[in-house]
Amino acid sequence: MQLSYSDSRIKLSNVLLMQFDQGREIPALLHAVCKNPNTLGIQERTMMIRMLGALAGRRAQPTTLAIGVQPLAVLSVIHAFLNGVESPTQLLTLEPSDNLQTSVMVEELRQQIQPSNCVSSSLELVQRCEMNDDFLIICLMADATQEINLVIEMFANGRKGILFIANYGYPEYPSHYETARNQGMRILELPDGSGELMSL
Repeated sequence: MQLSYSDSRIKLSNVLLMQFDQGREIPALLHAVCKNPNTLGIQERTMMIRMLGALAGRRAQPTTLAIGVQPLAVLSVIHAFLNGVESPTQLLTLEPSDNLQTSVMVEELRQQIQPSNCVSSSLELVQRCEMNDDFLIICLMADATQEINLVIEMFANGRKGILFIANYGYPEYPSHYETARNQGMRILELPDGSGELMSL
């Protein structure tokens, strides 16, 4: 798809939009906050972009952002940078510190994440999510079978949200397709190997 753009200062013609455009905020912020940003592949970056996109679509509506995939825990700091302390989003995350750079900016952002928002396991994360009934945006590893089943059950009981599953399409990880299908839902496998389940 080719586009052109012009205003009083600049003219662009034949702009090529790539399928895997990594957004604008994620690559720059990953390099600003991550200890080793090059270890994050297309799947992790795409999941973060999609989670932030879903969150942006919610705007001021009650939402819980729950991060249960360790490499994606840096998203909690990125969320703090993009949305600040006034965000209406409830954040729950695995501890991000191991993957963060040491800098003044990162430390200031890290301090915006309250210790009560950090959990020790993905099971604790899901159990904390069960206490609310707002819109849920959550990511989990494909091998977190019990946790994924609990989220599917929440969705089956009427909770609205989006479940992102890391490594869903990888053969060495369990498939949750049947569990979702038995509840009348379908997990979509994306080209990057992740999975998504929406309850809207």
